[in-house]
Amino acid sequence: MRIGIIGTGSMGGMLAKAWATAGKAEVFVYNRTPEKARELARQVPRIHVAASAQDVARFTDVLVVATRASDGRVLLNQIGDILAPSQVLATTISTIPLTELETCTRAKVAKVIPSIVQSVQSGVLLVSYGSRFSGPDQEVFESVLGQIALPFAVGEDQLRVCSDLTSCGPAFIASILNAWAEAATKTGRISRGEAEFLITHTFTSTANLFLSGLSAADVLQRVTVPGGVTEVGLDVLDGRVRAVFEDLHAQTEQHSRCKPAVQPLASGQES
Repeated sequence: MRIGIIGTGSMGGMLAKAWATAGKAEVFVYNRTPEKARELARQVPRIHVAASAQDVARFTDVLVVATRASDGRVLLNQIGDILAPSQVLATTISTIPLTELETCTRAKVAKVIPSIVQSVQSGVLLVSYGSRFSGPDQEVFESVLGQIALPFAVGEDQLRVCSDLTSCGPAFIASILNAWAEAATKTGRISRGEAEFLITHTFTSTANLFLSGLSAADVLQRVTVPGGVTEVGLDVLDGRVRAVFEDLHAQTEQHSRCKPAVQPLASGQES
């Protein structure tokens, strides 16, 4: 399997490292700043630097475009016609509709929404499929994604809210843990380092409980004693946290809808 990645910024570079480290594919990268791509190749074996975006498009089975939306549109218009129906064109650009992607190429198209946790070959990687993907095609593509993450297929209209939970999720969780450590430190009874140590280990251990098969309801039931201190704390959280997350999803949805207008992709040549 040959995987191509165009754009070696935070997400593109992370995906290239993850796939190359997994050791089941040769990874070819291109970046408009060549030194960034060469530095990535120096860090990780099995990453090869291509001379052009067109070369990546010609010689890979799966091509991931991981650039900014404005750059991606220009790029897709340049390489769309190069791709064959047997190839997969995936992009991390969530703002370009799948139907629009299909107008610029004969390849099978998909959107993929990675998360920073793929840097440790973990977590969920969202994927939304265009109309050309058959069931067997999806199985093959998800086996590629499965080398570095747990693939999770969603409808295109689900990408925003699911991205909040997966791609944005690590930052949201880190923000909550950071605020909690700060509040604990302000009691004057514990240092910041001690608070972060305790919260981090409690968080990762709770995640392990979930992975063992317990649900959130199970954990609440097992920890909460009627009239106890946990119940008092949960009463504080219950009325506030729900409103916070409802507002969070509303704000991210509104921000996504307020993206500036961009030029459409050019139509690809007919096969």
